[in-house]
Amino acid sequence: MGCYDYWKNTMSVFNTAYDTLACSAYSPAIAQITKQLEDALVTGMLEPSPITPKVRFLKEVAGVSNNIPAFAHPIYIRNPRSPDEEVVVVDLRFYGSIDQRTQQFTIRNQAEANLATNRAYLNAVWLFSDPKMLQSTSPLGMSVYASWIGEFIAKRLSLNPKEQLMLTILAAYFYCCQFDTTGEFDEDERRRLASYISRNVPCSVRDAQEVIGEELYLHNLNEFCAATYDATKAITMKNFNSRLLFETVKGSWFGGTNPRELVAVALEHPPTMLAIILAAIEDRSYRSTVISRLVERKAGKENDKNFVRAINGLIQQTFASY
Repeated sequence: MGCYDYWKNTMSVFNTAYDTLACSAYSPAIAQITKQLEDALVTGMLEPSPITPKVRFLKEVAGVSNNIPAFAHPIYIRNPRSPDEEVVVVDLRFYGSIDQRTQQFTIRNQAEANLATNRAYLNAVWLFSDPKMLQSTSPLGMSVYASWIGEFIAKRLSLNPKEQLMLTILAAYFYCCQFDTTGEFDEDERRRLASYISRNVPCSVRDAQEVIGEELYLHNLNEFCAATYDATKAITMKNFNSRLLFETVKGSWFGGTNPRELVAVALEHPPTMLAIILAAIEDRSYRSTVISRLVERKAGKENDKNFVRAINGLIQQTFASY
């Protein structure tokens, strides 16, 4: 059994962007692209990344044509001739072209190429290592994620401060659920999460415990949206759904090949969320985005540096033995 099969049987969350609600309509096309990429892996068309062969780059090659359609998010594949070989593939053709002088593929948009490759590295950590390593590396991911959702929805639906706080706690809890491999939390884990959330939202432990309750577990974005009314008791949240959430956050980012889809994916896919935060810190071209301003407010310069150091260190450590 490969790691993807294992995750599908144990996780309540999503292995790649194409498993999320935002990309659910792509399933037939991605199945075909996956097969083409597996054939390309066998024939050596996918270039190993400089950090690890567990991440492969799809690039243009001078004088060689391929009919693999473009894909915007990293894809997991397995070598059909050697099923133990599992990799994540990122399509870099969006961000470069063949240099006519050298006949080599050259990156033309470094910022977006960095975002794409970091998404692939983090997705590989997510799949091939313990996903909770991404959670424990830094609380900044949860803090930014929860505030992003809480602030945007509060403004859109005119929530009062208490309603916004309870929604932010629920978002933080949903973020934590996305790293879980069990499908349930016992009493001790709920107490631990309430304490963790209270320190990083911040809020009182009592408020966190009130939202988390004794049985609530959020498997996906639709369940999160359905839980918002009970958490906030706000009448404007009564018919809240994923479509309204997508519409609310769509202007948060302008990087990537499809920024609206990118942030929609990030709602259910922590590797994408963390890669966006990393880009917000590392590249000044994203500084005017809403998420970048939120990261700056939540982190500060020193925590910015700590987050970058921690994420890059985790990537290097995870793949040091490959």
